[in-house]
Amino acid sequence: MINDRLDINTNIIYAENILSKKDSKVIGHIHLMLYDNKPQSIPHLEYEIKDIEYHNKKIMSKLLPSFLKKCKKRGNTQIIALTYGDNIASIKLLEKNNFVRFRQSGKLYTYITDLNHKKAKIEKTVNKFFKL
Repeated sequence: MINDRLDINTNIIYAENILSKKDSKVIGHIHLMLYDNKPQSIPHLEYEIKDIEYHNKKIMSKLLPSFLKKCKKRGNTQIIALTYGDNIASIKLLEKNNFVRFRQSGKLYTYITDLNHKKAKIEKTVNKFFKL
Protein backbone atom coordinates (compact mmCIF):
# COMPACT_ATOMS: atom_id res chain seq x y z
CA MET A 1 0.00 0.00 0.00
CA ILE A 2 1.30 3.47 -0.83
CA ASN A 3 0.35 7.04 -0.18
CA ASP A 4 1.41 10.25 -1.89
CA ARG A 5 3.24 12.75 0.22
CA LEU A 6 4.79 16.14 -0.09
CA ASP A 7 8.34 16.33 1.12
CA ILE A 8 10.15 19.40 2.37
CA ASN A 9 13.26 18.37 0.39
CA THR A 10 13.00 20.62 -2.68
CA ASN A 11 15.05 18.17 -4.77
CA ILE A 12 12.28 15.58 -4.57
CA ILE A 13 10.09 15.62 -7.68
CA TYR A 14 7.60 12.95 -6.65
CA ALA A 15 7.45 10.65 -3.63
CA GLU A 16 5.32 7.95 -2.08
CA ASN A 17 5.48 6.34 1.32
CA ILE A 18 5.04 2.58 1.51
CA LEU A 19 2.65 1.56 4.25
CA SER A 20 2.11 -1.81 5.89
CA LYS A 21 -1.28 -3.34 5.20
CA LYS A 22 -1.83 -4.41 8.78
CA ASP A 23 -1.41 -1.07 10.58
CA SER A 24 -0.60 1.57 7.92
CA LYS A 25 2.84 2.13 9.45
CA VAL A 26 5.41 3.65 7.07
CA ILE A 27 7.80 0.85 6.17
CA GLY A 28 9.58 2.46 3.25
CA HIS A 29 9.46 4.91 0.38
CA ILE A 30 9.93 5.42 -3.33
CA HIS A 31 10.90 8.78 -4.72
CA LEU A 32 12.26 10.56 -7.74
CA MET A 33 14.72 13.36 -7.12
CA LEU A 34 17.26 15.70 -8.68
CA TYR A 35 20.67 15.65 -7.07
CA ASP A 36 21.88 18.92 -8.53
CA ASN A 37 18.52 20.76 -8.50
CA LYS A 38 18.78 21.58 -12.22
CA PRO A 39 15.49 21.03 -14.09
CA GLN A 40 17.29 19.70 -17.20
CA SER A 41 19.01 16.92 -15.19
CA ILE A 42 17.87 13.32 -15.36
CA PRO A 43 16.09 12.48 -12.09
CA HIS A 44 17.23 9.63 -9.87
CA LEU A 45 15.00 6.88 -8.55
CA GLU A 46 15.45 5.94 -4.91
CA TYR A 47 13.58 3.28 -2.99
CA GLU A 48 13.90 1.49 0.30
CA ILE A 49 12.03 -0.88 2.56
CA LYS A 50 13.31 0.24 5.96
CA ASP A 51 11.55 -2.28 8.16
CA ILE A 52 13.46 -5.58 7.93
CA GLU A 53 10.26 -7.52 8.70
CA TYR A 54 9.12 -6.60 5.17
CA HIS A 55 12.32 -7.49 3.31
CA ASN A 56 12.15 -10.27 0.68
CA LYS A 57 8.37 -9.94 0.35
CA LYS A 58 8.45 -8.63 -3.27
CA ILE A 59 6.78 -5.40 -2.12
CA MET A 60 8.91 -3.19 -4.33
CA SER A 61 8.35 -5.53 -7.28
CA LYS A 62 4.64 -4.87 -6.95
CA LEU A 63 4.87 -1.10 -6.35
CA LEU A 64 7.64 0.10 -8.66
CA PRO A 65 5.83 -0.47 -12.00
CA SER A 66 2.90 1.63 -10.79
CA PHE A 67 5.24 4.34 -9.51
CA LEU A 68 7.02 4.44 -12.88
CA LYS A 69 3.69 4.80 -14.71
CA LYS A 70 2.91 7.80 -12.52
CA CYS A 71 6.34 9.26 -13.28
CA LYS A 72 5.66 8.89 -16.99
CA LYS A 73 2.28 10.63 -16.68
CA ARG A 74 4.05 13.47 -14.88
CA GLY A 75 6.52 13.78 -17.78
CA ASN A 76 9.51 12.14 -16.08
CA THR A 77 10.43 9.51 -18.64
CA GLN A 78 14.22 9.33 -18.38
CA ILE A 79 15.31 8.03 -14.97
CA ILE A 80 18.62 6.98 -13.43
CA ALA A 81 19.01 4.53 -10.55
CA LEU A 82 22.09 3.54 -8.55
CA THR A 83 22.73 0.29 -6.74
CA TYR A 84 25.64 -1.74 -5.48
CA GLY A 85 26.77 -4.77 -7.46
CA ASP A 86 26.15 -7.09 -4.53
CA ASN A 87 22.52 -5.96 -4.17
CA ILE A 88 21.11 -8.70 -6.40
CA ALA A 89 17.47 -7.97 -5.50
CA SER A 90 17.81 -4.35 -6.54
CA ILE A 91 19.59 -5.26 -9.78
CA LYS A 92 16.83 -7.74 -10.67
CA LEU A 93 14.15 -5.17 -9.80
CA LEU A 94 15.71 -2.51 -12.02
CA GLU A 95 16.33 -4.84 -14.94
CA LYS A 96 12.80 -6.24 -14.71
CA ASN A 97 11.55 -2.65 -15.02
CA ASN A 98 13.54 -1.89 -18.20
CA PHE A 99 16.54 -0.22 -16.59
CA VAL A 100 19.83 -0.84 -18.39
CA ARG A 101 23.23 -0.67 -16.71
CA PHE A 102 25.47 1.85 -18.41
CA ARG A 103 28.20 2.59 -15.91
CA GLN A 104 30.14 0.89 -13.15
CA SER A 105 32.33 2.74 -10.70
CA GLY A 106 33.87 0.26 -8.30
CA LYS A 107 30.98 -1.58 -6.68
CA LEU A 108 28.41 1.08 -7.67
CA TYR A 109 26.29 0.37 -10.76
CA THR A 110 24.38 3.09 -12.60
CA TYR A 111 21.22 2.20 -14.52
CA ILE A 112 19.07 4.25 -16.87
CA THR A 113 15.67 3.87 -18.47
CA ASP A 114 13.45 5.81 -20.82
CA LEU A 115 9.82 5.05 -20.12
CA ASN A 116 8.89 5.91 -23.73
CA HIS A 117 10.94 3.03 -25.15
CA LYS A 118 11.24 -0.72 -24.88
CA LYS A 119 14.29 -2.21 -23.19
CA ALA A 120 15.86 -3.36 -26.49
CA LYS A 121 15.97 0.20 -27.81
CA ILE A 122 17.43 1.50 -24.53
CA GLU A 123 20.09 -1.24 -24.61
CA LYS A 124 20.96 -0.39 -28.21
CA THR A 125 21.40 3.29 -27.33
CA VAL A 126 23.44 2.49 -24.21
CA ASN A 127 25.66 0.10 -26.16
CA LYS A 128 26.24 2.77 -28.80
CA PHE A 129 27.40 5.44 -26.34
CA PHE A 130 28.81 3.53 -23.35
CA LYS A 131 31.18 0.62 -23.04
CA LEU A 132 31.32 -1.29 -19.74
